Amino acid sequence: MDKLTAAQNLAAGLFANPELFPDVSAITNSQEQPEGPCRELLEIFEQLRREDKDISLENVAARIGGDLKTEIVRYSQVCLSISSENVLYYAQQVHLRAAAEALGPLLINAGYDLAMAQTDVLQTLTGVRGAVEEAIQGFSTGDTAKSWQDCLLEFLAEVQSPKTRYHKTGFGNLDSCVGGYCAGDLDIVAARSGDGKTDIAVSMAVKAAKAGVPVLYESLELYRVDITGRAVSDASGVRGARIRDKNLEQEHYDMIAAATDALYQIKGLTVDAPSRLTVQGLEAMIAKHRPQVVFIDNLDLISPEKSRQEKWRQNEETCHALKALAKRSKTCIVGLVQLNRTTDTYSDDKAPMMSDLYGGSAIEHDASWIVALKPGTDAHQVNAHILKSRAGRSGGKVSFWVDFDLHRWREMETRYE
Repeated sequence: MDKLTAAQNLAAGLFANPELFPDVSAITNSQEQPEGPCRELLEIFEQLRREDKDISLENVAARIGGDLKTEIVRYSQVCLSISSENVLYYAQQVHLRAAAEALGPLLINAGYDLAMAQTDVLQTLTGVRGAVEEAIQGFSTGDTAKSWQDCLLEFLAEVQSPKTRYHKTGFGNLDSCVGGYCAGDLDIVAARSGDGKTDIAVSMAVKAAKAGVPVLYESLELYRVDITGRAVSDASGVRGARIRDKNLEQEHYDMIAAATDALYQIKGLTVDAPSRLTVQGLEAMIAKHRPQVVFIDNLDLISPEKSRQEKWRQNEETCHALKALAKRSKTCIVGLVQLNRTTDTYSDDKAPMMSDLYGGSAIEHDASWIVALKPGTDAHQVNAHILKSRAGRSGGKVSFWVDFDLHRWREMETRYE
C-alpha cells in the first residue's frame, strides 16, 4: 500500500472513528501526511487536542469545510475497512513510508561519501546506525506487547477500578457461572431446534438494554416483528399464539399497550433482520451502531466469504473471524448455534458435550463461555449446562422455569438474593 492510499484510508477511518485519534497520534502525525485533505484532517484533530476539547464527531465536523468533507466521503466509498485494527494499520503504513522517505536520502548520501572516501568512516557509520535504530523504533510503534511488570500494574489498576469489565446477563445464577458479557469475547448459547435459543437470547438482550448496555440483535431466522412480539408477550402476559392469530380481546389490547409503553422506554437496543449477513457486514453494523453486546441468531446462517469451501471449514473461519472482530471492536458477540441430533437420545440427566456442537471444534476453541440448553424432567424446566467458562466454573448447570407460550424465562432460584 502506497503512502497516499494509506493516508486516504486513514482519513476515512478517523472521520468515522474519532475516538481512535489518541492511538493514531502515538503512531503518526499531520506532518507525515501527504499534502491535501489527509493532512488537513489530522491538523484539525491536533488543534482540538491542543485546545483541550473533546475529540468527537460533532467537534470535528464543525471545523471541516465542504470541500474537505466531500473528499473524505469519497475516500470512505473506496476505503477497504474502517475497523479499529485497520485504522491503526493505515497509520503505521503512513509512518513507515514517511520514515523511509527521510531515511532513503540519508543512506544514499552516506553510501556516496563512503564510496568516495570523503568522510570519516566511523563517524558516518555511527550516524547511519543511529538513524536506522530510530527508524526501527518508530516502526515498532503500536506494538501491543508489554513487560510482565507493566502487566501487573495494569492488573492492579483493573482490580482497583470500581467498574467491572463484565456486563451482567440479568440472570444471577448464570452470571455466577460465566461472569457475564466481556468485551472481546465470543460466547455461545446452544440448543436443539425448539428448545428456546431465540427466546432466551431475546430475554437476555432486553435485560442488557434495560441495564443501559447498547445491544445489537442480528436475526437471520425471524423478522423484526417476531422478535419484538416475543418481548411484548413476555412483558404483557399475552400468549404469543393469541398475538400471532390476532385472537385478542379488549383486555389483551390493554395489556399489550401497557407492556409496549414500558418496553418503549428501553434505549440502545437495535434489531436487524437481514436476509444475508457476512462478518464484514456485521463489522459495518458494529461501526454504525456501536453496541457493546451483539446477538447473532443463528451463527450457522452467517454467509462465508468463500462459499465453495467445505462446511466445517466455513464454520471454522467464521468463528475465528468473529473472535477477531470482537477483540478489535471491543464488543462481546453472543452466537446461537445448534446442537446435533445425537442429544435427542440423551437421558434427562445427561448433559450435552462439546462434541455435540454443530460447527466443529472452532467454537470450542474461540468461545469464552458455552451454555447448552436441554429440557429437564418437568415440562416447564430447561437446564442450561455450562460446557465452558473461562471466567467461571465449567460443568455446572442453571435451571430455568420457562413458559414457552409467553416466551418467558425465569431462574428457578437466585443465589444473589
